[in-house]
Amino acid sequence: MEFVPIAPQHYRRMAELHEQGMAGGFLPSLGPAFLRALYAAMFGSGAARGAAAVEDGRVMAFCYYTDDHAAFFRRTLRHGSWRVPFWAGLGFLRRPRLLLWLLETVRYQGRADVPGVSAEIYAWAVDPACRRQRIGWRVVDATEAMMQAEGIRVYTHTVYDDNDKAIGFYEQRGHELLDHFELYGKRWALYRVDFDRRKIRG
Repeated sequence: MEFVPIAPQHYRRMAELHEQGMAGGFLPSLGPAFLRALYAAMFGSGAARGAAAVEDGRVMAFCYYTDDHAAFFRRTLRHGSWRVPFWAGLGFLRRPRLLLWLLETVRYQGRADVPGVSAEIYAWAVDPACRRQRIGWRVVDATEAMMQAEGIRVYTHTVYDDNDKAIGFYEQRGHELLDHFELYGKRWALYRVDFDRRKIRG
Protein backbone atom coordinates (compact mmCIF):
# COMPACT_ATOMS: atom_id res chain seq x y z
CA MET A 1 0.00 0.00 0.00
CA GLU A 2 1.24 3.47 -0.92
CA PHE A 3 0.56 6.73 0.91
CA VAL A 4 0.55 9.50 -1.65
CA PRO A 5 -0.61 13.13 -1.92
CA ILE A 6 -4.29 13.41 -2.85
CA ALA A 7 -4.72 14.01 -6.59
CA PRO A 8 -7.70 14.43 -8.99
CA GLN A 9 -7.84 10.73 -9.85
CA HIS A 10 -8.67 10.05 -6.19
CA TYR A 11 -11.75 12.28 -5.90
CA ARG A 12 -14.39 9.78 -7.05
CA ARG A 13 -13.30 7.10 -4.64
CA MET A 14 -12.89 9.65 -1.83
CA ALA A 15 -16.50 10.69 -2.33
CA GLU A 16 -17.59 7.07 -1.85
CA LEU A 17 -15.59 6.72 1.35
CA HIS A 18 -16.78 10.10 2.61
CA GLU A 19 -20.41 9.04 2.14
CA GLN A 20 -19.82 5.67 3.82
CA GLY A 21 -17.87 7.01 6.75
CA MET A 22 -19.88 10.17 7.44
CA ALA A 23 -23.39 9.12 6.45
CA GLY A 24 -25.92 11.73 7.48
CA GLY A 25 -23.34 14.50 7.58
CA PHE A 26 -24.00 17.79 5.82
CA LEU A 27 -21.55 17.50 2.93
CA PRO A 28 -22.28 13.84 2.06
CA SER A 29 -26.00 14.68 2.12
CA LEU A 30 -25.43 16.92 -0.93
CA GLY A 31 -24.37 13.90 -3.01
CA PRO A 32 -21.22 12.40 -4.56
CA ALA A 33 -21.13 14.81 -7.53
CA PHE A 34 -21.08 17.73 -5.10
CA LEU A 35 -18.27 16.12 -3.10
CA ARG A 36 -16.17 15.59 -6.24
CA ALA A 37 -16.70 19.23 -7.29
CA LEU A 38 -15.85 20.39 -3.79
CA TYR A 39 -12.63 18.36 -3.73
CA ALA A 40 -11.64 19.79 -7.11
CA ALA A 41 -12.13 23.30 -5.74
CA MET A 42 -10.44 22.63 -2.40
CA PHE A 43 -7.35 20.92 -3.75
CA GLY A 44 -7.20 22.90 -6.98
CA SER A 45 -7.08 26.16 -5.03
CA GLY A 46 -4.43 24.87 -2.65
CA ALA A 47 -6.81 25.43 0.28
CA ALA A 48 -6.52 21.72 1.15
CA ARG A 49 -3.83 19.09 0.98
CA GLY A 50 -3.73 15.55 2.24
CA ALA A 51 -2.73 11.92 1.87
CA ALA A 52 -4.44 8.93 0.30
CA ALA A 53 -3.75 5.27 1.04
CA VAL A 54 -3.75 3.56 -2.35
CA GLU A 55 -3.62 -0.17 -3.11
CA ASP A 56 -3.68 -1.44 -6.69
CA GLY A 57 -4.81 1.98 -7.83
CA ARG A 58 -7.76 2.10 -5.42
CA VAL A 59 -8.06 4.59 -2.56
CA MET A 60 -8.57 2.73 0.71
CA ALA A 61 -8.32 5.72 3.06
CA PHE A 62 -7.72 9.45 2.95
CA CYS A 63 -7.13 12.41 5.23
CA TYR A 64 -6.98 16.10 4.34
CA TYR A 65 -6.23 19.39 6.05
CA THR A 66 -5.92 23.12 5.55
CA ASP A 67 -3.12 25.38 6.75
CA ASP A 68 -5.51 28.35 7.01
CA HIS A 69 -8.81 27.62 8.72
CA ALA A 70 -9.98 31.24 8.43
CA ALA A 71 -9.43 31.49 4.66
CA PHE A 72 -10.37 27.93 3.69
CA PHE A 73 -13.96 28.48 2.54
CA ARG A 74 -13.17 31.72 0.73
CA ARG A 75 -10.29 30.15 -1.20
CA THR A 76 -12.35 27.07 -2.05
CA LEU A 77 -15.39 28.99 -3.31
CA ARG A 78 -13.28 31.31 -5.47
CA HIS A 79 -11.85 28.28 -7.26
CA GLY A 80 -15.09 26.34 -7.51
CA SER A 81 -16.46 27.86 -10.76
CA TRP A 82 -20.06 26.79 -11.43
CA ARG A 83 -19.77 23.18 -10.33
CA VAL A 84 -19.85 23.58 -6.56
CA PRO A 85 -22.95 25.85 -6.45
CA PHE A 86 -24.65 23.83 -9.21
CA TRP A 87 -24.38 20.48 -7.43
CA ALA A 88 -25.09 22.08 -4.07
CA GLY A 89 -28.24 23.65 -5.53
CA LEU A 90 -29.48 20.27 -6.76
CA GLY A 91 -28.85 18.85 -3.31
CA PHE A 92 -30.86 21.64 -1.69
CA LEU A 93 -33.73 21.07 -4.15
CA ARG A 94 -33.84 17.40 -3.17
CA ARG A 95 -33.60 18.17 0.55
CA PRO A 96 -34.58 21.77 1.36
CA ARG A 97 -33.91 21.33 5.07
CA LEU A 98 -30.19 21.24 4.22
CA LEU A 99 -30.41 25.00 3.70
CA LEU A 100 -30.65 25.32 7.48
CA TRP A 101 -27.47 23.27 7.78
CA LEU A 102 -25.80 25.59 5.26
CA LEU A 103 -26.45 28.49 7.60
CA GLU A 104 -24.92 26.51 10.44
CA THR A 105 -21.85 25.78 8.30
CA VAL A 106 -21.27 29.52 7.97
CA ARG A 107 -21.02 29.63 11.76
CA TYR A 108 -18.72 26.60 11.98
CA GLN A 109 -15.50 28.59 11.83
CA GLY A 110 -16.44 30.63 14.87
CA ARG A 111 -17.33 27.56 16.89
CA ALA A 112 -14.23 25.59 15.91
CA ASP A 113 -11.80 28.51 16.08
CA VAL A 114 -8.87 28.22 18.49
CA PRO A 115 -6.82 31.41 18.92
CA GLY A 116 -3.33 31.07 17.53
CA VAL A 117 -4.06 27.87 15.57
CA SER A 118 -4.75 28.14 11.83
CA ALA A 119 -4.30 24.53 10.64
CA GLU A 120 -7.11 21.98 10.82
CA ILE A 121 -7.72 18.42 9.67
CA TYR A 122 -11.17 18.50 8.11
CA ALA A 123 -11.91 14.88 7.25
CA TRP A 124 -10.52 11.38 7.11
CA ALA A 125 -12.13 8.08 6.23
CA VAL A 126 -11.17 4.43 5.82
CA ASP A 127 -12.71 1.70 3.68
CA PRO A 128 -14.68 -0.53 6.11
CA ALA A 129 -12.93 -3.58 4.64
CA CYS A 130 -9.58 -2.17 5.82
CA ARG A 131 -10.48 -1.32 9.38
CA ARG A 132 -8.45 -2.81 12.22
CA GLN A 133 -5.42 -2.91 9.93
CA ARG A 134 -4.00 0.43 11.19
CA ILE A 135 -4.52 2.00 7.79
CA GLY A 136 -6.37 4.89 9.40
CA TRP A 137 -3.44 5.39 11.76
CA ARG A 138 -0.97 5.32 8.88
CA VAL A 139 -2.89 7.71 6.64
CA VAL A 140 -3.13 10.21 9.49
CA ASP A 141 0.62 9.72 10.07
CA ALA A 142 1.25 10.47 6.39
CA THR A 143 -0.94 13.57 6.55
CA GLU A 144 0.76 14.84 9.70
CA ALA A 145 4.14 14.32 8.03
CA MET A 146 2.99 16.59 5.21
CA MET A 147 1.87 19.19 7.75
CA GLN A 148 5.16 19.08 9.62
CA ALA A 149 7.11 19.39 6.36
CA GLU A 150 5.24 22.69 5.84
CA GLY A 151 6.24 23.89 9.29
CA ILE A 152 2.84 23.32 10.92
CA ARG A 153 3.35 22.54 14.62
CA VAL A 154 -0.23 22.66 15.94
CA TYR A 155 -3.60 21.83 14.41
CA THR A 156 -7.21 21.26 15.45
CA HIS A 157 -9.99 18.91 14.36
CA THR A 158 -13.56 18.06 15.33
CA VAL A 159 -15.59 14.86 15.67
CA TYR A 160 -19.08 13.82 16.71
CA ASP A 161 -19.08 13.50 20.48
CA ASP A 162 -20.75 10.07 20.28
CA ASN A 163 -18.14 8.60 17.90
CA ASP A 164 -16.48 6.44 20.54
CA LYS A 165 -14.14 4.65 18.12
CA ALA A 166 -12.74 7.88 16.71
CA ILE A 167 -12.42 9.40 20.18
CA GLY A 168 -10.50 6.34 21.38
CA PHE A 169 -8.22 6.72 18.35
CA TYR A 170 -7.56 10.37 19.20
CA GLU A 171 -6.85 9.59 22.84
CA GLN A 172 -4.27 6.99 21.78
CA ARG A 173 -2.63 9.60 19.57
CA GLY A 174 -2.42 12.15 22.38
CA HIS A 175 -5.00 14.63 21.09
CA GLU A 176 -6.11 17.25 23.61
CA LEU A 177 -9.85 17.78 24.12
CA LEU A 178 -10.58 21.52 24.24
CA ASP A 179 -14.33 22.04 24.09
CA HIS A 180 -17.76 20.89 22.89
CA PHE A 181 -20.30 22.65 20.69
CA GLU A 182 -23.61 21.99 18.90
CA LEU A 183 -23.84 21.84 15.09
CA TYR A 184 -26.36 20.20 12.72
CA GLY A 185 -28.35 19.04 15.74
CA LYS A 186 -25.44 17.04 17.12
CA ARG A 187 -22.84 17.54 19.83
CA TRP A 188 -19.25 17.88 18.59
CA ALA A 189 -15.88 17.65 20.34
CA LEU A 190 -13.02 19.99 19.47
CA TYR A 191 -9.45 18.72 19.73
CA ARG A 192 -5.98 20.21 19.43
CA VAL A 193 -2.74 18.43 18.46
CA ASP A 194 0.62 19.94 19.37
CA PHE A 195 3.39 17.91 17.75
CA ASP A 196 5.94 19.07 20.31
CA ARG A 197 3.88 18.19 23.38
CA ARG A 198 1.71 15.17 22.65
CA LYS A 199 2.40 11.65 23.88
CA ILE A 200 1.32 8.84 21.56
CA ARG A 201 0.20 5.63 23.27
CA GLY A 202 -0.52 3.49 20.21
